[in-house]
Amino acid sequence: MLISYIVFASDVETVQGVFYALAVGLHFMSVSHDLWREDKERYEKVARYVLAAGILGGWLVGLFVPYSSLGLAVVFAFISGAMLMNVLNKEMPNEENAHLPTFLISAGGYAIIATLLKYFFQW
Repeated sequence: MLISYIVFASDVETVQGVFYALAVGLHFMSVSHDLWREDKERYEKVARYVLAAGILGGWLVGLFVPYSSLGLAVVFAFISGAMLMNVLNKEMPNEENAHLPTFLISAGGYAIIATLLKYFFQW
């Protein structure tokens, strides 16, 4: 809910919104798959509907509830910390499966993409 709230409550422009939606959408897919893999029956009965309702609820709150810049900053910081914890706990490989070249290529690719976005779109 908080992620969709921050997108609709803040001043995310069209191009930024597309990239943000792509990144967050891929993250949601990863988390959703992990939840499904851990408990398929409960995920299909309840969890997927709770996740979808959270996204819709955040959208409605972001559109209709007034917000302050401090409130947005707190929500954004909370989301960032939660995503980092989730990535470190669920998505990072253990030492036996770690692959340094893949990490370096991914980090370098992200740095190049972020730099190009900053250059072309003045972010």
